[in-house]
Amino acid sequence: MDSEARNKVRAIKVEDWKKLGYSDSTTANDDSEGLTNEIDPIFHYNHPSRPPALPIWAELTGAEYKELLVDIKPMLQLASLLLRSPPGLNADCDLYYSPRKHPKDREAVKDVNGQPVLEFRHIETTDDYCPHREALANDALDRLAGVVTFRVISEEDHPDMAKTLGLTEIFFQARPRGVNIQDDTKLSKGMGSRIFIRDTLVTDLRRLSKGGAQDTIKLSSLTFKEAAMLCHELFHAKYMATDSPLLADALVETSMRGYEAMRDKGRKDETVANNEPLYEDDTDAELGYVWEQCVFGGHIQFDRDVNNCLFFSKWPSIFTSPGYLRRGAWRAQMTKYVVPMHYIMNLLRQKFWDDMKEGDFTALRIKKLIGIRVNCRPDLADLDWNINDSSEVEYPLERPSLPRVSRERVGERLVDSRTNETRQDRLTWQRL
Repeated sequence: MDSEARNKVRAIKVEDWKKLGYSDSTTANDDSEGLTNEIDPIFHYNHPSRPPALPIWAELTGAEYKELLVDIKPMLQLASLLLRSPPGLNADCDLYYSPRKHPKDREAVKDVNGQPVLEFRHIETTDDYCPHREALANDALDRLAGVVTFRVISEEDHPDMAKTLGLTEIFFQARPRGVNIQDDTKLSKGMGSRIFIRDTLVTDLRRLSKGGAQDTIKLSSLTFKEAAMLCHELFHAKYMATDSPLLADALVETSMRGYEAMRDKGRKDETVANNEPLYEDDTDAELGYVWEQCVFGGHIQFDRDVNNCLFFSKWPSIFTSPGYLRRGAWRAQMTKYVVPMHYIMNLLRQKFWDDMKEGDFTALRIKKLIGIRVNCRPDLADLDWNINDSSEVEYPLERPSLPRVSRERVGERLVDSRTNETRQDRLTWQRL
């Protein structure tokens, strides 16, 4: 994000950008070697549990996969670390093992097809039990590598990619009779899946990686966004691999022949119901964003322009699906915050990950510092919502004509965790 792009965001001050780590002089980490971790087996070309004829990266030969790695290896390294992080594995356990129940207002909570929606909640556990939960989630992720497939695809080959950067669909070919990633029994509990990645993301990574220091912010932001997107889509894949009703729909209502014929005609899968559950008291059900909320403290917003910064906001939000909710209504006002470049650069340092404390479920929370407040459309807003009953009231606008929000307190340091520290903060920690 160069100065020209920053100037277009009129609500953010020049001094704000400097504080957030955005500067034309920002360069790659100069006090570390970047990421050195191995890529997780789920991103390898193939997996021992899979037939050789059905590699993880569909439509690619082994040689083509190696060529792809030249462009996307740092992104896959970061995605690997996010997947196995304490908050990531904690979210996985809730998805796998938290009971699905009907909401108290079950008659009012329906999906787009008018079907009842279930909900699940965070499972409170003791510190002693956390390692066991982590082991369960790691084992499930290992098994997922045998039933998920990735494919880089263009908008022309998959028209639905015109509206998104990533997309997860049920994939019968991998395991036509179902899968089980929760334990090592042969009992099927869900379905395999296929994750599509928009080809322009790979093209942009390739282009920016060959640029100079002036592209550091753009490359770092895109690397983070793509890694988060992969983890977002994999959370959908985990749900598909563990949801028994989804499997029942697939086996009872849809024959393989009928499904393939439907796909050949370019129609969406209308019979296998992908009715995702609500999490906690969320007003909308979209599990990928649930993962982002659990890990980052909000969902990441990317407008597909690599020249612009990333924003994030609390999920659910009007910034994702303003016209649709499972229950309730939108708050009249919401704030989207700039993702600090300090945060992104720290994620791209191996030592940050090496020093992460075990069981720290807040280790990857993004600091809310400078944001922009947005009004919801009046016809979608909750008429009973009052800003005085919200945390928004603690951070008023400087003036009505400037929707800038600052959560900076006098004397408060930016660092909320080691994730958000600046280089200067880091050097100070090292001297102590």
